[in-house]
Amino acid sequence: MEAEAEGGGEGEKTQRGRRDAAAAVAWLGDAATMVFWESGAWGGGGVAGRGGGGGVVGGRERGELIQYLKYTCPAHLYGTSISPPAAQQIISAIKVILGEDGSSRGAQKLVRIRENSTFFRSALQKMGFEVLGDNDSPVMPIMLYNPAKIPAFSRECLKRNVAIVTVGFPATPLLLARARICISSSHTKEDLVKALEVISTVGDLVGIKYFPAEPKKDLQEEGMVKLD
Repeated sequence: MEAEAEGGGEGEKTQRGRRDAAAAVAWLGDAATMVFWESGAWGGGGVAGRGGGGGVVGGRERGELIQYLKYTCPAHLYGTSISPPAAQQIISAIKVILGEDGSSRGAQKLVRIRENSTFFRSALQKMGFEVLGDNDSPVMPIMLYNPAKIPAFSRECLKRNVAIVTVGFPATPLLLARARICISSSHTKEDLVKALEVISTVGDLVGIKYFPAEPKKDLQEEGMVKLD
């Protein structure tokens, strides 16, 4: 809305806003875009919308469509409901995992994510980090404990081109802050080794290696058998 306030007549602002919205929903096709205009409302998705977990619909405040959505849209009535695209993503993913798509992609991805997770978790533990969770889980909380170490760890990793998700109070108890690593089957050996090197360096800098580390080995060689 702030961008529309810069110069131009009302018609020009409206057209600019429609072009932005059309660009956001263009991936649905021209028909979907036309429905928005003909119904007296407009919609957009942006990056989150393309992933199925975001999006916006706008129109006249007391328009029939907006009133209808307010009273019937599950996402408006219940904050925990998921969107149809997100539901379809889940269904499609399960079909791939079960092999119902006629390929072995699902089985290969399961093997890959298990190997990636086992390698990454084992390497973190050998470096002296306290890592929670099951041994083959792809979600790996690295304990930071001290709340002051949350921004320090995250920012120092980002400086080295590794983005880390950190979690603290109130999502966790005040003194149980952590970094949360999520491993994917799409991560390559080079991805994992690079991340481990950065996390180890920053871990020494911030002081979150709470256990004695094992003698250093070449991470490339250590992960060669499982990840190649």
